[in-house]
Amino acid sequence: MLIGVSAVLFLAVVAHALWRELPRTADGEGGGALFGLRVFSIDFLNEYWLHFELVSVLLVAAVVAALAVLEVGRRHRG
Repeated sequence: MLIGVSAVLFLAVVAHALWRELPRTADGEGGGALFGLRVFSIDFLNEYWLHFELVSVLLVAAVVAALAVLEVGRRHRG
């Protein structure tokens, strides 16, 4: 029960953070005009696209490795 409540609370906080507008000025610092999630996403991917892709590849490799470990464990048990 506590885990479910914690998960719902976490998702509510994340949703609120994604939908609220973030302050930004012309030079990229805080304050000034507001912009939303779409502009933030575009700016983020323009700046950090290589990091984003590397993390994606590492996560896929981690899933494949976890599946391989599970398969080896099943073979040993019969």
